[in-house]
Amino acid sequence: MYNNPELVSKILPDTIGKVKDWNKLANYTELQYRDVRKLMSLMKRIIECDRYLFGLFQTRKLAILGFDYKIDFPTEFQKSASEEKQLEEIRLRYQTAKMRKLGDTIINGRLFGMAAVRLFWTNKTAYGTIVTKKQDYDLTELDIDFDSDGLVFIDTNKNSETFTRKKFENPEGHIFIRYNPMSGIDQYYVGSIARVNMIYCLLKYWEFWNWSKNNEKFADPLIYALYKTGSDKTQVQPILEGLAKLGTDSYAAFSDNVKINLLEAMRNSSAEAHKALIDQINTEMAISVLGQQLTTEIGKVGSFAAAKVANFVRQDYLYADLLDSQDANDQYLIADYHLNYGEPRNAYPVFTYNLDEKEDYESNARIIAELKMAGVPVKRAEVYTKTGFTEPSLEDAVI
Repeated sequence: MYNNPELVSKILPDTIGKVKDWNKLANYTELQYRDVRKLMSLMKRIIECDRYLFGLFQTRKLAILGFDYKIDFPTEFQKSASEEKQLEEIRLRYQTAKMRKLGDTIINGRLFGMAAVRLFWTNKTAYGTIVTKKQDYDLTELDIDFDSDGLVFIDTNKNSETFTRKKFENPEGHIFIRYNPMSGIDQYYVGSIARVNMIYCLLKYWEFWNWSKNNEKFADPLIYALYKTGSDKTQVQPILEGLAKLGTDSYAAFSDNVKINLLEAMRNSSAEAHKALIDQINTEMAISVLGQQLTTEIGKVGSFAAAKVANFVRQDYLYADLLDSQDANDQYLIADYHLNYGEPRNAYPVFTYNLDEKEDYESNARIIAELKMAGVPVKRAEVYTKTGFTEPSLEDAVI
């Protein structure tokens, strides 16, 4: 893992110059100059520093947990009795090894452009050869492989900043996720959605500190004194000292020919400008991460239609996440089958999510009741399916 010395004592870089340099290093296509470590160390840091972006990323990660899944052989192949037994064992190993928790790593691969996890397998009598440990790679340890669609390992010398690009040893024992939103435009682009939002996070960070300094300067009312024209310096100096004392100690003495006035600071306009900028940045970030901005609220005009359209886009993002998750889990299933059974008879088992929309049983029941009252015939089997019940057999006790 690489520790960026520029971020050891700083939360984020305080100048755009450093960010430009890191981007330049990560954009090189000549391997002797290319270095993605500094940029990827910044990608990790922006998630820690921006709670709004953190929430958006968590939304992407948690969304896939609500879908049921199955592990089975492709439907076009007829399963034998021994293969049915193999599936039962594979499903048991998948659950016991808690492979579903790989979801975070898989979505990280989409949000940051690349992710890798090493699987450690152990032979256990009760289960066969099963995953007993998982090791995630740090973002600063990965880069895209120019010779394939995979990844390479970045080995950093602990005593210096030098590094070596290496092929992964035992790639079959790993799960790799690589995603490039700039595919077809820049095939060597790293950082994915996090990099797109990097400048937004930095703008919010810099704006916060500028706003804080502005408040320090202008939050208190300005104090000024009026004195007679033509007063000499010996008369003005005590007035200035008195104003300074008034600002620090809240009390001071002046002669009766000096008039003290307060000029109220223009705080509201500064606060409103700051809020407007942050709100606009958050909107742009929500669109880039979720495909929509209706994360917490919607406008009054056309809100329902806007929400429906936004949700369609959100579903497209979610569907793409699910497909990548299926591919990553298939990598695991291939390794599991090889280690426990060898080559398959027809095909390897596959991991699939149930992408069918969930039925609204209560709404369906009302519709069925209305159809019955109107005399519209409905299939008995469909009534049970649409209301969530199982059609009883002749042997079942019914009420």
